[in-house]
Amino acid sequence: MTDIDVAGMGIAARQEETAAAATQVPTVAFVGGGTLLREALGWWLRASGAFDVTASCATLADLAVLDVAPVDVTLVDATQLPDPSAVEALERLPSGRPKLVLLAPTLDSALVRVAALCRASGVVLESDSAPDVLDALRHVCSGRVVYPAGWQELAAETDVRSPVALLSQRQLEVLRLVAEGRRNDEIAAELVVSQNTVKFHIHEIYAKLGVRNRVQAAQMLLAEDGK
Repeated sequence: MTDIDVAGMGIAARQEETAAAATQVPTVAFVGGGTLLREALGWWLRASGAFDVTASCATLADLAVLDVAPVDVTLVDATQLPDPSAVEALERLPSGRPKLVLLAPTLDSALVRVAALCRASGVVLESDSAPDVLDALRHVCSGRVVYPAGWQELAAETDVRSPVALLSQRQLEVLRLVAEGRRNDEIAAELVVSQNTVKFHIHEIYAKLGVRNRVQAAQMLLAEDGK
């Protein structure tokens, strides 16, 4: 065999590798949204041949500890965010942070803020069809951003600062005491208000931060203080 023959084989091998890379199916992971929804979307995407589904998990923390192949894009139930621990879980994936697409029940200002804070590349709604979701994932994988109709108008009207920055001074005082581990009666005594007033403030804090409990609220405050 001549040197020319060897060189020719090297070129052919590189061409085969390039072709294989070009036809490589992108990978997707599903997080949250319920087992039935994740299984249905996974079946649809596998049947389409457009994506390889590498994982289906209840939470981002579950995804972070799985030994899975590199993930190109993650479709995440928007109600799990903007919990800081969930966002940090994306950064802990061995292959690096994948592109993020949020699945949300409705389009509102809270969703705009979550998408901005979590650097989402796309948003799809639960009312969208499976082909719509497939197209959105394809566009995001190709480097585009995908948002529902009406997004730009709503984004222009929405304050996308950290949710903690949207708290009133009194709510921030209550949240700092919550983060210190104080009980409602202790917070009431500290601020010289009734326990019912404390409960009202905590309810409003949860709504503004998009969290479900005291631990998540405290985590958001600590994350904001750490910036």
